[in-house]
Amino acid sequence: MTGGMTGRHQRARRKRHLPRAGTALLAVLAIALSVVPASPGQAASGRVSSRTLLGQLRTAPEHPRGFATAPRLRWADTDGDGCTAADEVLVRDARTPPTVGPGCVLTGGSWRALDDGAVHTDPSSVAVDTVVPWAEAWRSGARRWSARDRRVFANDVGYRFALVVVTPAAR
Repeated sequence: MTGGMTGRHQRARRKRHLPRAGTALLAVLAIALSVVPASPGQAASGRVSSRTLLGQLRTAPEHPRGFATAPRLRWADTDGDGCTAADEVLVRDARTPPTVGPGCVLTGGSWRALDDGAVHTDPSSVAVDTVVPWAEAWRSGARRWSARDRRVFANDVGYRFALVVVTPAAR
């Protein structure tokens, strides 16, 4: 063998050097996927959360077709305060709270991105993303969700493990 590592050694080395943030993301994903399905009372009330929706996804062979034409997830201002769900998560998860100006323009503040652990002080240098990627949810059963349920999944700021701050370049 000349130079370089074998595939086995490369895999072992990558495992040893898994970034802490990657480990944290896997832990958050495990928590998000271990939720309990909705109780009959929740279903009867018409209330649904991303926690409930994620709890309804089952481990099974994926349905790989159809994602290319799947409806895009859109940020919404669900509480009517002028800030979209993404803005709400940036305010909620800030290490140092930003100033919220007219039109929900955020200035100042600081954030630690969940995916790579980087600390950012410019709100435009971070993004908000779903912990469970939309493509994965779609292939795992979300393709059967109503438009209302997709909107809940994309905009649920009440369930802390639904939407998180990430570094766009690390995605």
